Amino acid sequence: AFSEPAMFRQLLDKITDSIAEYVCYQIENGAQAVQLFDSWGGLLGPHDFAELSLPYMTRIVQHVRAKHPLTPLLVFANAGGGILEQLAQTGADAVSVDWRVDMADARRRLGDDMVLQGNVDPSALFGSREFIRARVADTIEKAGKRGHIMNLGHGIIKNTPFDSVLEFVDATRSYSPQ
Repeated sequence: AFSEPAMFRQLLDKITDSIAEYVCYQIENGAQAVQLFDSWGGLLGPHDFAELSLPYMTRIVQHVRAKHPLTPLLVFANAGGGILEQLAQTGADAVSVDWRVDMADARRRLGDDMVLQGNVDPSALFGSREFIRARVADTIEKAGKRGHIMNLGHGIIKNTPFDSVLEFVDATRSYSPQ
C-alpha cells in the first residue's frame, strides 16, 4: 500500500468491483440484507482508513444501492471504534459496532438517525443466564429507543454453549425497559 500505491489501488479497484457484483448476486438470489465486513479496517489509523478502505467501501455501497435501492446495507470494521464516523459516511443503512466500543458512545457519536448493530461482547455468552440478560439489557438501553439491531459485537466464539446463544436470543426478544 505504501511502497507501491498505484499498484495497490489497482488491486483494490478490482477487488471492489468483484465484491460489489457479488453482493448484488447475493441479493438477486435471496439475501434480504447485506453486511460488508472490513476485517482489518480497524487496524488502520483514521487517515489510512480514509484513503485505503473508505472510498472502496463507499463504492460498493453506491453500486449495490444503484441496483438494489431497497436492500438494507450494513458496514462493519473489526476494532473500528476509531473510525465509526467514517463508516457512517459510506452511505450504508447501519453501522455495526464491535464490543470494544461502549454503545452509548457509539450512539452519541453517530446520532439518533444512524441505525446501530451490536454490540455484546461474544465472551459474555460464557457467563451465567443473569449475566447474559444484564449485558443484553445494558446494550439495548445504551443504544436508545430508535434504530438498533441487537447482535454480538463480532461472531460467536468456538465452543460457546448453545444454551447461552438461546438465552441471548430470548433475552433480546423478551427485553422490556424497567
